[in-house]
Amino acid sequence: LNPSLPGFGGSDALPWEELSMGGFARRVIEMMDRLEIEKAVILGHSMGGAVAMQLAFSYPERVLGVIYRDGAGTPSWKERNGIIVKALAPILPDMAAALDLGAAAVLDFPDVIAGRLGSTLRALFPDFHRNVRSLGRTLPAAAMLFGSDLSGECYQVGNSSSIPLLAEWGLFDRITPSRTAQEFTEITGQEVVWVPGGHSWMLARPASQAWVLKFHEKGKEFIDQVESRIQSFDRQRITPAAIGQTNIRQLRRNI
Repeated sequence: LNPSLPGFGGSDALPWEELSMGGFARRVIEMMDRLEIEKAVILGHSMGGAVAMQLAFSYPERVLGVIYRDGAGTPSWKERNGIIVKALAPILPDMAAALDLGAAAVLDFPDVIAGRLGSTLRALFPDFHRNVRSLGRTLPAAAMLFGSDLSGECYQVGNSSSIPLLAEWGLFDRITPSRTAQEFTEITGQEVVWVPGGHSWMLARPASQAWVLKFHEKGKEFIDQVESRIQSFDRQRITPAAIGQTNIRQLRRNI
C-alpha cells in the first residue's frame, strides 16, 4: 500500500490540534485498522521516514520492520549552508533556509544525466499536480516538519527495540544530504545503504529498492530479521502461524 499522508496528494489535512508526527502516525494506524492489517513493514521516504520512526516508536507491536529512506527524522537536514543561504541570510534570515531547500529540490536530479528524465517526471507528475493544487493543506505539514526533531525516537527504535531497521540513502541527495545519513547512523547505530541517485532515486530507478532487498547484504539481513520477528509473534500466539508464513512468502515474492 502507498497511502498519501494527510495534506499530500490531494488528501485532507490534519486538524491543527493533531498536526504532529504522532498525528500522522495515528492516521496510518487507523488506515491499517480499517483494512484489518494487524502488522506491516513500514517504508517511509523523506518526511515519511520521520513518520515511520514515530510509528515504530509509538506502536511497536504493529510494526514488522522499518525501511528508512532519505529520511528527515533527525535535525541536521534543516541546517542549510548553500550559496542561497549565504547570500540571503543577512537580508531574509527567516526565508533563506526554505529557499535553499526549494533550490535543492529543483536541482536534485542527477538522474537526468543518465537519461532518466522521462520516467522521473512521469512518476512525479500525478502527485506533484495534486500537491500544487492542495498547497494550502501541505504547507502546515512542511512547517511542522521544520520544527520536529525525532532523534530520541530514532535512538529508541534503533537501539532499544527489536524492530528490524534498514536505512537507505541517495548518494547525491541535496535535500537530506549525506551529513543527515551520518547523523542517523550515529543516533541509531545503523549503517546506511548508499544507492546511486538523488533524494528521490526510487522514481528514476524503481527497481533499486527491490535490488537492495534481494541482493545487498543489509537488505537480505533485514528480510531475515523481519521473518524472525513474524515467527516470534507466531510463537506468542499474537498472529496465527499461517498468516505469518503468508506474510513472509508475499514479501519475498513481491521483491
